[in-house]
Amino acid sequence: MATQPFEERQAFHWIIYAGLLLTLGGMFAAVLTASAVNGESLDPGQRWSTLAWIVFPCLIAVNVLFMRTRVDGHELVVQFGYCFPIYRKRIPLQEIRRARVVEYRPIRDAGGWGIRFGRFEQERCRFLNCRGNRGVLLETARLRCIVGSQQPERLLAAVKPGAAPSGMSG
Repeated sequence: MATQPFEERQAFHWIIYAGLLLTLGGMFAAVLTASAVNGESLDPGQRWSTLAWIVFPCLIAVNVLFMRTRVDGHELVVQFGYCFPIYRKRIPLQEIRRARVVEYRPIRDAGGWGIRFGRFEQERCRFLNCRGNRGVLLETARLRCIVGSQQPERLLAAVKPGAAPSGMSG
């Protein structure tokens, strides 16, 4: 049976981006006004070099703070990274034994949002999420994983038809 195509793009909460922007602004101000130990200003070459070392990690952080979930006819793919993927998890649909929509506690169960490992319903579980407290619990022979989603019912509907027929629950 063919699956419904599904794609969801999620970003972390705006407060994370605001905090990153404030931190970056503070670092820029500190570098631009910094003085050497003997009271002399940094030369322009040193300033630009230091600013580059500040900007590059911030760009990496902004890139990572984005999650894309896609289901095609054969697999579920969860990717972290906007411009270039930093993390990608592929789960073939035929390997999924059970799938169901769940509500979880991100901080208590997984320690927060992102790529996490924790416990759900007293069993070890991997969490791939970036906001909210709902998702789809997927179980394969080797993996137990919650994929966070703002549309978990649609994600479940996209995953179910291609998954193994035995043991599916909704």
